[in-house]
Amino acid sequence: MDIAVTTNILTIVLCLAVLVQSSRMMRSLRKVKDGALSDTVKALDIATVQARAVLSDMKRTLSGDCAENARLVAEARELRDELSVMIGIADSTAERIAGAVSSARGEQREDADKPAKPASARTRAKAEPKRRAPRKTKAQVGEDTALVSAIAAAVAAGMPAEAA
Repeated sequence: MDIAVTTNILTIVLCLAVLVQSSRMMRSLRKVKDGALSDTVKALDIATVQARAVLSDMKRTLSGDCAENARLVAEARELRDELSVMIGIADSTAERIAGAVSSARGEQREDADKPAKPASARTRAKAEPKRRAPRKTKAQVGEDTALVSAIAAAVAAGMPAEAA
């Protein structure tokens, strides 16, 4: 036998093997096409529709919740501002009361601190009253009390303190 005949026979055998494999592959592809692939595509379509529905619900819910949270934050800021004003008023009132108390104690000490014998420099420094806050008139104290009462009533009624 000649080399040409041998190569032709070898080519025929290889072509027959390719034909057998091609027919097997065609059968497998038909099975996938007819059954599993269409079911997979249908399942993916259903999952996509459900995912879109969930996303639209989430968007709707979050848009409502975000607006509600923004409203609550704004209300909290307003309350913080009102409380800051009230704290300032309370601090100034407490300072006035403390000044009045210390001045009253200082007057009592002046009367009681008249020693029978001369006191040392250290004792005299302790006995001397400290700087006093100026006393308020009864009208000023009444105004402060009325202001604090009005703010407390406004807060209890749920109205901003500025409106009082």
